[in-house]
Amino acid sequence: MKNLLITLLSVPIILWGSIGQVAALKGEATVHRSGKNILLKNGADILKKDRVTTAKNSRVQILLKDRTIITIGEKSDYVFNDYVFGKNRAKADMQARHGFFRIITGKISKIAPQRFMVKTKSATIGIRGTHFYGIVGDEYEQIGCLGGMISVKTPDRLFLLEAGKMVVWQNGNWKAMSIKAGGRGKKMLSPASDFDPHNDIMRDIFNDDPDAFGNVLNGEPDEPGEYGE
Repeated sequence: MKNLLITLLSVPIILWGSIGQVAALKGEATVHRSGKNILLKNGADILKKDRVTTAKNSRVQILLKDRTIITIGEKSDYVFNDYVFGKNRAKADMQARHGFFRIITGKISKIAPQRFMVKTKSATIGIRGTHFYGIVGDEYEQIGCLGGMISVKTPDRLFLLEAGKMVVWQNGNWKAMSIKAGGRGKKMLSPASDFDPHNDIMRDIFNDDPDAFGNVLNGEPDEPGEYGE
């Protein structure tokens, strides 16, 4: 009976082990986990299946085990559907449900780029070792590549974007353009968007260095196999 109890207690640890941590936080962010709403703090663990939402004038930066950096802007909703960084398998499957996100990929983009995906309401983003961002609104989406290359798959088309390019979805159509032409400042967001491009939080995310909250990448990425599945 004792051995059975130990086995049962160990199952949640295997299935729901930490996939990363909150590297920095400004304002208020909440993790929705197993029917509970928990306010995030610096250093808090992020688990597989976690859904993270942010309040107005807030942002959170999450450092995954493979050293992928995810910055989530204000009034945003982001889900970690699946994540594995193991010796024999690596995978990242995430979903941007609403709001702003920016990602600088880590080790998985080098060892299994085809298994790194971010889904929005209208598209699926694939990567090739890169730095990219997205904005997801009710009737507007914008996905841009800031470094490397990404693929953006929509129901009708496949876009391959190199650094400096972006695609915009509005009025039911996708359009490709350069980030400079679309604007990363005033014109970055649709007039119909509920995100304020002049908001300090949003402006800082776009204009700062990749490690906006300070140097969260001390040392080399962890080697796969250390965390298992």
